[in-house]
Amino acid sequence: MPRPYPSERMQRIARFSRRVAVALLAVMVLTWGLIAYISFGDPEGLLAHPWLAQTGFDLGAITPIKRVAVFAALIVAALPYQWGLFELWRMFRAFSAGDVLTPASVAHFRRFAVALTLGVFSSPVGSGLMSLALSIGMPPGQRAFAIAFSSESLLSGMLGAAMIVVGWVLGEAVAAADENRSFV
Repeated sequence: MPRPYPSERMQRIARFSRRVAVALLAVMVLTWGLIAYISFGDPEGLLAHPWLAQTGFDLGAITPIKRVAVFAALIVAALPYQWGLFELWRMFRAFSAGDVLTPASVAHFRRFAVALTLGVFSSPVGSGLMSLALSIGMPPGQRAFAIAFSSESLLSGMLGAAMIVVGWVLGEAVAAADENRSFV
């Protein structure tokens, strides 16, 4: 339920939150477009992808079935981050409606943190699936399975874990504030 804006500061938070929500929605849509472009667009760009650039094997012709398989691999890799962006979008939408420090907004924050933590698996899973997808139909000895792991993935996991704890603390603060309000 939207809350009235009690102060100018809350009105600024609501306006800023609306802008952030719009930007997050744009990023989510652009991510799907970028994945489609990488999968179905320029083949040299696909082969230069960081997950494949260091493999050193000849991928041969990239058939339509390989492109669909690459698209699926990239979608799987993007899912934790897309879920996280979606939860952030929902949180900022709630903020723009005046729902700040409510159980719902804290739940969105926690789910964002979980998604960020799951992002630690995006690079290894996505790179493994992508290398398998591009190796489809190759003769033995030319098939490849490559797993990429980056410091960004590790940082994502560590930040996500820290944010899970912050989410728990925020949840306790909201519960305490609700309890205090019931005494008044």
